[in-house]
Amino acid sequence: MKPERLSQMLCVPIWLVCLLLTGLPMPGMADTDWVLATEEHGITVYTREVDGSAVKQFKASTSISASLASVLAVMLDSAACSEWIYRCQDATVVKQSSFGDSVVYRTINLPWPVSDRDIVLHKRVT
Repeated sequence: MKPERLSQMLCVPIWLVCLLLTGLPMPGMADTDWVLATEEHGITVYTREVDGSAVKQFKASTSISASLASVLAVMLDSAACSEWIYRCQDATVVKQSSFGDSVVYRTINLPWPVSDRDIVLHKRVT
């Protein structure tokens, strides 16, 4: 990777988990619609209503004492999801469009009596 590109990437703020995935703006929703849901152990979680859905959208943010390149490497390593995503059992890259842009299939292993969850998500790093 060219040093200029790496330098640009290091200047980009990263929203953690699904911050990156579910925290993306949706049409018709202002960024001011977010409501603080909880703040524990240095992690702040916000939620907001989604038109036509009973499920709320969420985003989380935190500060991490690591280089952006290190954090990015972990987030882009789908095979390592079980090491940092709660109850992530498996992750497979379905489609890799470009660096930082992929479609991923994940299986989340939930405790009884809840069934495991399958998730297909579009990961995009900007």
